[in-house]
Amino acid sequence: DSNTHNTICGPAHYRSPEIVQQQGFGIASDFWALGVLIFECITRQTPFATFSNYEDEVCEKIVQHQFGTIRLPMVGTGCRTIVNKLLNPDPLDRLGTAGARSVKKDPWFSGLSALSKHRELSSSAKRHLKTALAGKDATSELPIHHDMEDPNMWKNFY
Repeated sequence: DSNTHNTICGPAHYRSPEIVQQQGFGIASDFWALGVLIFECITRQTPFATFSNYEDEVCEKIVQHQFGTIRLPMVGTGCRTIVNKLLNPDPLDRLGTAGARSVKKDPWFSGLSALSKHRELSSSAKRHLKTALAGKDATSELPIHHDMEDPNMWKNFY
């Protein structure tokens, strides 16, 4: 099949079970990675992270993963459901295997405005940003860029 690949690629945390087990992979692996990214946006860690994050340990957790076991109590049911559908260990049953439209038709996408999706995914990031901006060196103003005073400043840079 010209849509199936056999090389191991990408960081271990984002590899699908079929990549880890070198069984050949296709578009379903991209949607697995989307599930990992959504999980990471919510929790600030990947779903298969280990204490040491050694590649072998992460890959072992990926291979042992069972469908429906991802717990995300801090988000709504729709978000939790789509993450579990995207992280289905069976690539033939994984959300997205039928194409991107199947993902876009999921109730989590179709039932939410872009703003509410952004709020759900970034609430954790916003809390951390507020903490960071509370520091004495933080500013809410953008830096002012001045024209270069010396036009030859970068002349001998290369």
